[in-house]
Amino acid sequence: MKRLAIISMLGIMAASCVYPYNADLTSAPAPTIIIDGDIVVGSAASLKVGYMMSFDGRYPEGKIKVSSLKWWVEDEDGTKYEGKDGNADLSAAPADHKYRMVIMADGKTYASQYTEALEPPVIEDIGFVADDDVVRLNVSLKGGTGYAVVQYEQIWQFHADWVQEYCAEFYPAEIQDPEAKYPDGTWLYFTLEQKGLVQNYYCWRKSTAPIESLVDYSMSGDYAKDFFIAAIDRSSYKLCKSLFVKVRARSLSYDEHRFLTSISNDESQAISLFSPDPGDLPGNVININDPTEKVLGYVSTSKYTTAEVSLDSRYYKKPNDPDDSELYLPEKDEMWEMYFREINPYRPVRWVMLDWGQAMGWAPLRCVDCTYDGGTLTKPDFSF
Repeated sequence: MKRLAIISMLGIMAASCVYPYNADLTSAPAPTIIIDGDIVVGSAASLKVGYMMSFDGRYPEGKIKVSSLKWWVEDEDGTKYEGKDGNADLSAAPADHKYRMVIMADGKTYASQYTEALEPPVIEDIGFVADDDVVRLNVSLKGGTGYAVVQYEQIWQFHADWVQEYCAEFYPAEIQDPEAKYPDGTWLYFTLEQKGLVQNYYCWRKSTAPIESLVDYSMSGDYAKDFFIAAIDRSSYKLCKSLFVKVRARSLSYDEHRFLTSISNDESQAISLFSPDPGDLPGNVININDPTEKVLGYVSTSKYTTAEVSLDSRYYKKPNDPDDSELYLPEKDEMWEMYFREINPYRPVRWVMLDWGQAMGWAPLRCVDCTYDGGTLTKPDFSF
């Protein structure tokens, strides 16, 4: 019976062989160009261009970069503002003209529609609301079209974990005084003031790039109240001294809002065989010589309004103060020059009393020098 079952199974397997499937990728569509342009009348224009990866066999390594690129912004009177390195100066561009962007990429010419800049909403308020854990940053807008893009950037001042009171110099035995008081060499400690040194205690940092949010207040008249744009942990260094926030907003047309919403929805969903074709999104850029080409892109034409606000340390929940147990405390007569110079840079902080007497407590350089992890001693400028 078992033999019969085995023979039957082998027969089924032989009758249901699975043959390899070789997809015909040479018939896949060519790479889709992506155009992301921003015309800010009275300020500047910016452009990013690339390609979506293609499975087309004619592009074995994928095509994601543009080989040749020339672009400009022009108004309806024919005045051109040449683009260079992704930006174009529009500081002299009249506010009441219509503008479009023209892009020549890899032998093809693309252009957006002539559009007049929409009036931006007014930023009526930037507020902070705190609970036990976070501080929330809200913005209120009035006017505009009911659709807006809000960008914000943060600059903050913070300080190092430890106040460094001393500096140290190692004196090997061979350069000791004739009395050879320290035959094996030793550390000699000096106050920073004695050596004319100042600790890098206060520093500045800046968010890596402006953060952007879409605001839809089309169903609430012309007012968006306390729209949430960011949350900051109350133990964050951003709140320990001073925080400066700059917000800018621009109005969107219904079509641009629909396009950006579609992009946002696609990016938040997993890619599958049933995902929308990105080439079908409602952009406003076409190939002038071949309008049937799929182009994924949008060029916005806008005016911005900006506002700034600052916050002191009132909401800062300071973590536990560092104590002596976190300092490196050498044993009596212990020599550890190797750690100081080669393995992990440390700096002397303050004298600590131990059972056997007084010892210098050392802390990692990153804990006493605020520039160690990218802080700057001068306040940076906002990007916009």
